[in-house]
Amino acid sequence: MATRTIESLRRCFYFKRMRRWRLSITVLLLLLLLVAVSATVLYYFSLHFLKTTINIEGQVNQFKSSLSNHHLILLTYMRSGSTFVGAMIGAHPDVFYMYEPLWTPRRALDGLTKLRYLNGSVLNLSEDQTTFWFTSVQVLNDIFQYKQQRTSDTVANIVKHTHMYRSPSTEDYAICLNISHVQDLTIKEEIISRIPSCLPLLTSACLQARVKLVKVIEAFMDQAINLMLSDPLVKVLHLIRDPRAVLISRKEFGFYPEDGVGQNSWELCVQILKDLELYVHKRKQFVGRLLTLRYEDIVREPLNVGRQLYQFVDLDVGPEFMDMIWNMTYAGFPDGCNVCPVRSNATVTAYKWRKKASFKTVARIQNNCLDLINLMGYRGFTSERELSSLHLPAIHRNYDPRFLQVLIRT
Repeated sequence: MATRTIESLRRCFYFKRMRRWRLSITVLLLLLLLVAVSATVLYYFSLHFLKTTINIEGQVNQFKSSLSNHHLILLTYMRSGSTFVGAMIGAHPDVFYMYEPLWTPRRALDGLTKLRYLNGSVLNLSEDQTTFWFTSVQVLNDIFQYKQQRTSDTVANIVKHTHMYRSPSTEDYAICLNISHVQDLTIKEEIISRIPSCLPLLTSACLQARVKLVKVIEAFMDQAINLMLSDPLVKVLHLIRDPRAVLISRKEFGFYPEDGVGQNSWELCVQILKDLELYVHKRKQFVGRLLTLRYEDIVREPLNVGRQLYQFVDLDVGPEFMDMIWNMTYAGFPDGCNVCPVRSNATVTAYKWRKKASFKTVARIQNNCLDLINLMGYRGFTSERELSSLHLPAIHRNYDPRFLQVLIRT
């Protein structure tokens, strides 16, 4: 009896243990199946996620690649050193450079000519500031988008101007057109008739360039901001020079008489301050797209500043370009002319005005431009002796564009 009971207990224990083993095996198989399914799902999910990531990265890279092309506006004021700075940037083989395309529209505003389009239409801008403003923006936009390849959109007396000789990008076109080297506001039909056949030279040079550069002295910051809003590729290099140097140079060139220094200095400095005020208000909106630069800083450190200018528009900086900048500033080559980019000694040229100007004239300019002079870190002169003593620098401190506080005197 005892033996039978023990045997029954053994069988019961055996069957229970077998059921537990079967249950464990079943659970193990289910777990293995779950792991296999999970692994399969994760595998296919990872493949899909990797593919998506690559596609997104490709789109980002494509976006970055498209932004490596820049539309650069060199925005400045007459006699501020823009010919030199434009030549410095425009000499790079990846740059298409248009020299002062708004010169003719400005003459049209003054009533000296009319804008003539190749489609035969004529635009009269005489004393029409509003139309001039919109036309200037349109001309710059057409250059950046290169709509000049459609001849009907081309302003004939812009693309036939002698300025076309002043850039390596447009010189071949100027030679093809046989443009006069003398400024001429007349519209000569024999030149107009050659534009369609020569225009492909201009189109090709523009389309091949990574950076399209225009130098303008007839536009202001509000027009540049308008273009920045409509075109994400537009950047602005705002070039400022000591207003005393600018106005003394303008007077030397006969742009105003001796008794006009007061009015001219007031108009210039108020305009620069307005442009700086707009720059301050917009710099956070256009991070990395606005740069204010003093001409005197380029003269003082041409290689360092030149390198930064190239980097501003993502241009390669090689030793050949540093050599070119040095040759343009301090290599001792003879000065070409008053509006040429090459100087035997750029510092001497930049401060030559201090030897030419009378203290009386400088004092009048300082009185009207005091806010701008202080804002940009220029030194005010208190006597004839200080003015003519070149060992006393005209710049006495640096300026920080992040903390510009613009006060327009009224």
